[in-house]
Amino acid sequence: MQNPKFLSRRRFLHGVAGVSVGLPLLESIAAGPASAQTTGNARFVSFHCSSGVETQRFWPAIGALDAATFAGRGTEALAPYASRVLIPRGVHGYPVGSWTSHLEGTAQTLTAARINGSDLADSISIDQVIARQLNPGGRDAMVLKPGGRDRGSAAFNSLSYSGPGQLVAAESDPSRAYRGMMGFGATAPNPAEATDAVIRRRKSVLDLVRGEFTELQSIGLSQVDRQKLEQHFQLMRDVEVGITENAGLVGCGLDPASQPAFEGLTDIEQNKNFPTLARLHVKLVGLALACGYTRSAVLQWGAAVAGSPMYQWDGMNHSYRHHPLSHGTTNDFNDIDVAGYRDMLFAIDRWNIGEFKKLLDILDSYPEANGRTLLDNTVVLYTNEFSHGQGHTTGDLPMIVAGGAGYFKLGQSILLEGSRADIAGVNGANGNSNKMLATVLNAVGIPTAAWGDGPPGELPELKA
Repeated sequence: MQNPKFLSRRRFLHGVAGVSVGLPLLESIAAGPASAQTTGNARFVSFHCSSGVETQRFWPAIGALDAATFAGRGTEALAPYASRVLIPRGVHGYPVGSWTSHLEGTAQTLTAARINGSDLADSISIDQVIARQLNPGGRDAMVLKPGGRDRGSAAFNSLSYSGPGQLVAAESDPSRAYRGMMGFGATAPNPAEATDAVIRRRKSVLDLVRGEFTELQSIGLSQVDRQKLEQHFQLMRDVEVGITENAGLVGCGLDPASQPAFEGLTDIEQNKNFPTLARLHVKLVGLALACGYTRSAVLQWGAAVAGSPMYQWDGMNHSYRHHPLSHGTTNDFNDIDVAGYRDMLFAIDRWNIGEFKKLLDILDSYPEANGRTLLDNTVVLYTNEFSHGQGHTTGDLPMIVAGGAGYFKLGQSILLEGSRADIAGVNGANGNSNKMLATVLNAVGIPTAAWGDGPPGELPELKA
């Protein structure tokens, strides 16, 4: 039997051409990025949807949450997680009021800041603050955005800011994102060799680390650790298969006809491909957090306005994109009502929350120390750009906290003190979403007394 210290201070399996595969926390050998002794144990994920929700049926009632409270709501898919989510009500964005622009609605999500003369947020976003504090080497947050771009305004295509007015480009191609995670990018020691090893030699990433993987298996791992490794590598296989649309990759049998697919998915912005690509991005986020590639990730569920999806799958067959439907009109700029648009919005909400739940499922499948899971150690923040799309209002923003890293009071929907569950908010006043973001920063272990444009402090009523 190999010495259990084989991986005692390592987080990765290393292979051909500098390729590396991150490992989840393995209790048997104290390996992996999530050691309970580190102060940076917590992670952060932003899951953001554009436009507004069907406000009459989105939220469960304020109070204790259980499966029954979610029944018939836009958030019904979260019923299995009722005891592990927090729904704050009365979180008002900045700025608050009627007809807040999409530029402001998007930019303020993770910054709680004004937009400047270039229509960009005048602040760094919390995902990048978290990444700089907690990521290995201060690596930037992972920022992914399945779906089409809004070609009219670049500011709609990302929530993430590396500084005031410095928009971080979101990656829409899961193939490129996966390659970057596995060391295939331009910074890899031998990126051309790595690409050759996978494409021309028909290898899976797992084949490139086969030597160290075999040695790892020879160690006396616990049954729990063996199960954890198997599900981790199965998720990697699922991602590879999804990227190539050919299960042969995993078995080292990628046929020549499939090689172009691995070079980069085609039509990644076509609306019909949104569900497939979005689900690949969800798996990538799960992998990235589990293997320690990043502790901060943003998953933007389509861009605002012209980049919003048209939901034509899983029983929906809408003729208009999410953005105009959130207005209740046939396009972005007129007032011709769409009959039944509220039911269409309700269906969109239920689908989006269902996909959000799949992310929670992946995170919850990774056990970590002290009987907790990766989900328990992650602050997963669901947001929408607006509450009421027709009014462009950022009052009572749809927000959900899952997991919570032991910091949040879970299993409840809580009305903030001095606020109200009113989509109109307090017209023209400064919002309190900056306090929500400060609370998130404190939850992941970054002491924050004040954040953004609003008054200082966090939201103590949300704390466990």
